[in-house]
Amino acid sequence: MNITHRPFHPRPLTKSELDRSDVFMTTHPRSGDLVTLVDPIRLAQWLLLIFNRQYRDCVERPRQLSLHHDKTVELDFWTLHNDGSEMFWVLVPEKDCQRGPSGRAHRDATLWSQAALGAGIPITFIYESEILHQGPKIANYFRLLPHAQAARHLPDITLLRGRISEVFSHLPIPLTFEQVENSLQDLDNAAVRATLSGLICEGQLTFEEDLPLSDRTLLTWGAQA
Repeated sequence: MNITHRPFHPRPLTKSELDRSDVFMTTHPRSGDLVTLVDPIRLAQWLLLIFNRQYRDCVERPRQLSLHHDKTVELDFWTLHNDGSEMFWVLVPEKDCQRGPSGRAHRDATLWSQAALGAGIPITFIYESEILHQGPKIANYFRLLPHAQAARHLPDITLLRGRISEVFSHLPIPLTFEQVENSLQDLDNAAVRATLSGLICEGQLTFEEDLPLSDRTLLTWGAQA
C-alpha cells in the first residue's frame, strides 16, 4: 500500500533523546519512512498498530496537546483507519494508572479527555500492562518486520504477489509458509517469505497471531484468521 500524504509527521528527536540507549530506529514497512521510537514499550505498541489490518498508516509523535495553560504533552501515535477515521494514542505508564469502577484508568483521564475535546481530536489510552500481556503477538510481529521491510525493495514484487494470489485461489484453504514456498520453487524462497510477510502487514493474509510463528503457521487469504 502506497502512503502518499500524511497530515502529521513525527517530531524529530533531540540530540539528548537520540543519545539514549533505548532509542529504536527502523523503517515503516509500507512507506519506507524512517521511524524512531523511544523505549521498548513504544516499539511494541508501534508493532501492534502497523500490523493491525484496520489501520492504513501510523505516525509516531504526531503532535502535542495542551492540557492547561502551563502544561503541554506529546501524543505517542496517530493512526489512519481503513474507513478514513483517525485516532491519537497515548501510552499510559503504570505510575499514571489507577483502578476505577470499570477497571484500569488514567488518573488524569478527565483532564486529558477535556483537552482532546477542546482540540477536536479523538484519543485512546494504551495501558502499559495491556501491551505487556500481548507479548506472543508482539514477538511474532517483530520476527515478521524485517521480511515485510525487505518486500518493499523486491524488483519483482508484482509478480510475486500475483503468483502467491494464484496459489491461494487454486487452493482456497489456509496454507503454511512452507506449503506456499514449496508451491513456488521456481522463485527465491527469501523473496516469497518477504512477500508473504508484507501481505500479512497489509492485512491481505492473516494467521493465529497469539501462537508462536513457524514455517508451519497457517495463513488465510483475505479473511480473519
